[in-house]
Amino acid sequence: MITKVNKKVIGRYGEDQAAKFLLNNSYKIIYRNYYIKGCGEIDIIAEESGYLVILEVKTRLSNDFNALAAVDLNKQKKLARLAEFFIYQNDKYRDWLVRFDVVGINNNKLSLIKDAFIIM
Repeated sequence: MITKVNKKVIGRYGEDQAAKFLLNNSYKIIYRNYYIKGCGEIDIIAEESGYLVILEVKTRLSNDFNALAAVDLNKQKKLARLAEFFIYQNDKYRDWLVRFDVVGINNNKLSLIKDAFIIM
């Protein structure tokens, strides 16, 4: 049985694996676990090829898993709102293009989905 504590451990493990992968693939990580009380958290914020990249990391132990499906419309809207807060607090990124990527990890197999969704 997976408990809340186990979910946190699994989530942290996935974020660590994602961070290593991203660093080895031209991403510059600028923030991990960006949190706004009452609004939520962005797992990883990075720079890559002139983009400010907002990354959601989804880690599962099973093979039957679709990372993109796990980031539903409500989560997408929440990430967009958090990205706005981050940009407001970090003027440097005001004119940057923003991209939303998803990293999915299941059974230690990592997949990166660039431009996973677009917020209008």
